[in-house]
Amino acid sequence: MRCHYFVQKALTCAFIVGITGIFLITPVPGRQEGFVLDKRSHVIVLTERGFEPEVTTILNGDTVTFISKTGNYFWPASDLHPFHFIYPEFDPRRPIYPEESWSFTFNQSGHWSYHDHIGLATGAIIVIPPGKDVKSLRILNVECGGEASSEDKSCYHNRILNVFKEDGLEAAFEELSRVHESYPVFRGGCHLFAHDLGLISFHRYGEDVPLTEKTSYCGFGFYHGFMEGFLVRSNGNIQSAVNFCDNAGASLKGKRGLVREQCIHGIGHGIMEYLLSTRFDLAHDIESLIRMGTDQCVSMDNDDSKFRCASGVYAVAKDWIHIQDLNERHTHLFTLADPFALCKRVSSDWNKRACAWEFAKQTLRLAQYDSEKTFSAQILSASSWNEGVYLPFILVSTAFLIGELNPERDNHVLASHCASIGDDALRAHCTEGIARGLFFNASPENEITRPASFCNWYEHSSAARHACGNALVNVAVATFGEEVKNAVCQALSDQNGIPKCL
Repeated sequence: MRCHYFVQKALTCAFIVGITGIFLITPVPGRQEGFVLDKRSHVIVLTERGFEPEVTTILNGDTVTFISKTGNYFWPASDLHPFHFIYPEFDPRRPIYPEESWSFTFNQSGHWSYHDHIGLATGAIIVIPPGKDVKSLRILNVECGGEASSEDKSCYHNRILNVFKEDGLEAAFEELSRVHESYPVFRGGCHLFAHDLGLISFHRYGEDVPLTEKTSYCGFGFYHGFMEGFLVRSNGNIQSAVNFCDNAGASLKGKRGLVREQCIHGIGHGIMEYLLSTRFDLAHDIESLIRMGTDQCVSMDNDDSKFRCASGVYAVAKDWIHIQDLNERHTHLFTLADPFALCKRVSSDWNKRACAWEFAKQTLRLAQYDSEKTFSAQILSASSWNEGVYLPFILVSTAFLIGELNPERDNHVLASHCASIGDDALRAHCTEGIARGLFFNASPENEITRPASFCNWYEHSSAARHACGNALVNVAVATFGEEVKNAVCQALSDQNGIPKCL
């Protein structure tokens, strides 16, 4: 028998049975197997080596206090990084000062993996229902519930993590693919689970990570997470990061396209994560941090790479604001009335496009995912900005997020998000964006089917169908190569069901 990866160094393992499935855990030190735990308080210390203890077993209702001996800010919070959505209440929603502590009472039984949002150390807390016998409980799921509950999200996560620890990265991606196929509610978050695999892969393998075509699954999230770990641990060494991306792209040439491009976007993520971990004097001066981050992107070799790097910077910046509920502190950067206030002030077309691409998504959040309100604000704000040149790009980005988060929704519901856009040409850009988002989180090794179904939807206008089909052809060929074009053409059909290529 092999222990769960967080406790593989323990001398013994105990099976535990609980509300969520099956887990392997270490018996509580100093207690006999089968002993009923007493409710108590617990302390977890962040050191230079990571969280100590790395795995903590507690009762439902127990309180855990986190302190740091690193002398730096820290931020213990539920996985997944950066949104903490598996157990969202387990999150202080701000950095903790070095001399502070933070306590949280766990009222949900289960296995809760967590991380330091700043330094990216990891740990796990196993919460057992009161009165249950340790020997008779089990918490590691073989089959998850298929819902969007915290327990099920934790189950999806732990299935992938356990395979990763036992059998490596490629096997973990195969497990991710199985979870994707089995549980529709998993699909909208697939990119973040791939992102998490990238982060933990850096900690395990470093630059010797075994890259395969599978690392492209779920919108290349792997590379975004990997480069966050890379830049934080290398103290922001941009050139080493670029070299890694160059080598990654070369190693998968002919097997997967866009690897280098997505890796460069990950460098932008990593730059901002590194700045947020080292410049807490600027923690609320997001504009200065963005400027410092995009200044690093200037060194990239062409405008497309600069754009991809900068979009990674803006992505982390808006997420930093979002997860702390700091929108009201940053109205000079964006509001629903003027979503692109900051973007209008930055220089260089690549920088403006990067800002517009990411803040378009933030507009949807500010509007609480009301697409009609979102598109109305964006069209009003962007129409006069540089003669409206960025407006189509903005609509594609916003609709991209709608498709990314909702791949399980039916075509009518997805298309209805674009219905409030009166101009047919602009509405076609919205349709294109949804198709791209569906491709992003589509079923691994079968990315074409879901977006093609959307593009074929009979109620689309001719312009929308054309834009949707073109987008799917372009993104599929860029990812898989020209040989996939015929398959995409077969998947796309006109309203009489006749295959066509656009």
